[in-house]
Amino acid sequence: MSLKKITLISAALLFSSFQASAHNIWIEKSDGAEYVVRFGHNPTEKYPENKLKPVQAVMQDGKTENISTTFKDGEAYFSMPENASIILLGYDNGVWSKLKNGRTVEKNKIEVPDAEFSKNPIKFSKNIVKWDSNATKTFNTPYELVPMTKPVAGQEFEIKALKDGQPLEGMKIAKSEEDPGVLTNKDGLAKFKAEKGANKVYAEYKLDTPDNKEYGFQQLEYVLSFDAE
Repeated sequence: MSLKKITLISAALLFSSFQASAHNIWIEKSDGAEYVVRFGHNPTEKYPENKLKPVQAVMQDGKTENISTTFKDGEAYFSMPENASIILLGYDNGVWSKLKNGRTVEKNKIEVPDAEFSKNPIKFSKNIVKWDSNATKTFNTPYELVPMTKPVAGQEFEIKALKDGQPLEGMKIAKSEEDPGVLTNKDGLAKFKAEKGANKVYAEYKLDTPDNKEYGFQQLEYVLSFDAE
């Protein structure tokens, strides 16, 4: 078996170990007229305001604008701009270390040098609220999922994974956090079957950071949401 295949299989096994601790961010319509940024999985969790990056809207003209948010009861709320095509989210969950006794604490490997591992969980989300030409464009985010075509319910379409604007091989693309999914190829591409109505694409990736003094790797979770007919 080639080294490349072994590496990809190892990545898939590692992703499965992340599922129990996976947390994502996305937007939902609240009970009122506002939208809310959700965090976690099921059930959702409250989160510190300082870990959420500025919420951004991609407008129909392709320009990106920061959106004013109100933090209430551990979650961020905002009004959807009338001409918004996409809402972009980012979240840095700090540095977490797993101790030898099995506990996970929010400390780096300098603070707990005997930890089994230290990681930096980061989250990104692209929420397509209106399908237009922006949906297949890139927006200069550290990680990004880009639909290659407009999804049609019941049909597969290609999604491209990018890191710093370049194709990313080995990112897991799945229909749920529990789904084993598939890994993107050398061109950053993977197929996903759209369902009628609301869809969420869940992606995961591990980036080793051997030169970082605080953590050994970054753990990325990404959600792409859209509607399909």
